Formats: sequence, structure tokens, C-alpha cells
Amino acid sequence: MRERLQEYALIAEIVGGVAVIVTLIFLVIETRENTNAIHAQMYQTLMSELNERRESVASSPETAELRILVAEGGFESLEPVQQVQFINSRAALWGVYESAYFARERGVLGDSEWSRFSSSICGNYQYSNNMNIWASGGRSGNVSQSLTSEFRTYIEHTCE
Repeated sequence: MRERLQEYALIAEIVGGVAVIVTLIFLVIETRENTNAIHAQMYQTLMSELNERRESVASSPETAELRILVAEGGFESLEPVQQVQFINSRAALWGVYESAYFARERGVLGDSEWSRFSSSICGNYQYSNNMNIWASGGRSGNVSQSLTSEFRTYIEHTCE
């Protein structure tokens, strides 16, 4: 009788071990799928913010006028109030990029999603530098001061 109980106990341990392995495999698969869903959701959220930002710029006659004035005469040609408006408009865009950067740093945004943001970041950095609003920004401050030092350092090292 004792030998039979030991056999049952051994079988139960084997079955329990197999069950643990099956459970772990299931958890790995579910975690991977959940991670993919979080990446997709974060990307969609960031793209929605970016598209909302683009739409607000596209539908605003004041913003369009500011962009034309800056293109024609440079940032310094703007009146002080216009400079503040232009800097704030650019800073809002940089806020979306900064959110994307930290989402990537925390593993919430995948490399393929990040690649779209990174090229736009460098393009906007070059634009901001050319307009003299990245670091100096005239009377109204500058775009870079609205960003964390970590993100600012990343941009300046990556996009130079």
C-alpha cells in the first residue's frame, strides 16, 4: 500500500510539474501579446496627439500667418506677442515628441513605431535651430527650455 501511495505521489508531482510548465508557457504568450497591444495603443495615442496638433495648426489662420511671417523674415521679425505664440506652438509639438521618447525609453513604444518619430524629431530640431528658436529664442525664450534635460540631450546628440 505504501509503495502504491509513493507511485501516486510521484505521478502527482510529474503532473504538477507539467501543469506549471504549461502555465508558464501560457503566461509568456499572453505577456507577449499584451506587450504588443500596449505598443500599438501607445503608438495610436501618440499619433492621435500629433494629428490633433497638426489639425489645430492647419485650421488656425493665426498659426498659418505666423509660419508665413517666420518663413519670410525669420523669428526675430515677429512682434513679441507673436514670438511667444510661435514658441508655444512649437513647444506643444515638442511635448508630443517628448512623450514618444519616454514611451520608447520605458519599453512602451517599439522600435518600428519610434523610427517615425525620430526622423520627425531631427527634422524639427534642424528647423528650430535654423529659425534660431531652439536655444536662443529671442525675447520670448526658447523651445528647448520646455523639454526635460534628458530629452534635450538626446536630441542634441542624435540630431547634430
